[in-house]
Amino acid sequence: VRVIEYLTLCACLALAVAAIMAHPAHAADPVTLYVATNGDDAWSGTQLEPGDDGAGPFATLDRARMEVRSVQEKSGEPTPVTVLVRGGTYQLPETFTLGAGDSGTEDAPIVYQAYPEEEPLLVGARRITGDLAYKGEIMWCDLTGTELEGIVFRQLFFKGERMVMARYPNKDPEDPHFGTWAHIRDVDGQNVRTHFTYTDDVEKNWTNVQYAQVGIHPAYDWAWNILGVESVDRELKVIHPKGRVSYDLRVGDRYYVQNLLEELDSPGEWYLDRDTSTLYFWPPPDL
Repeated sequence: VRVIEYLTLCACLALAVAAIMAHPAHAADPVTLYVATNGDDAWSGTQLEPGDDGAGPFATLDRARMEVRSVQEKSGEPTPVTVLVRGGTYQLPETFTLGAGDSGTEDAPIVYQAYPEEEPLLVGARRITGDLAYKGEIMWCDLTGTELEGIVFRQLFFKGERMVMARYPNKDPEDPHFGTWAHIRDVDGQNVRTHFTYTDDVEKNWTNVQYAQVGIHPAYDWAWNILGVESVDRELKVIHPKGRVSYDLRVGDRYYVQNLLEELDSPGEWYLDRDTSTLYFWPPPDL
């Protein structure tokens, strides 16, 4: 009986030690840091509002992350930290990265969160200004000399809504299954994944075809591919995508061709001339 009691006592002591190791009796005092659009990375980050003593909020998440790491190093033990981000728009010049060392522990978590009842917006995009009239309703903007010069971007947002890259056929939200697509007229039985024949309505003397893309559903919608355009044979009415589609193409398969200036013909469409870093855009009617 005494042996059993002794073993039981040892087991209980081991469990108690394990519990203490997993849950320390005390943790370092929690720290709260602030980030705000009116902040300054030279400040301490420890106050909600700017002060005369340089103790206002940080301006960037990167600076807050550095301070969180510094707090852990100075403390010598896991320290709970909360980073409160005030409302507003934060332009991120590069990806904001958090690694395993930024995770904290169960007893001393590191938390990034919005300030109560406020909405911060983290944006990796670049703002475009200086639009000028081009032709009809189409505006244009010269991006040379800006951060976007030479950058091939594939998304444009206007008033928070994603716009459509100039394309044929035009996107029809009222008829997304049939109205948004062209359909393959014919295929080559020997090369059913490398090119296809288009109907007479599709090609309109496109320029800069080498920058165009074809979005296509091969073989009864079994897959979705977006491929560059290698070439267009206007005499034979054949489009040669760059590479091969996932499945054999069939007559009637749905597709569209995008990123063509000649297809900029409806509100909400845009086109980037990557050779001249020029953006063309037809704003929605509620401009």
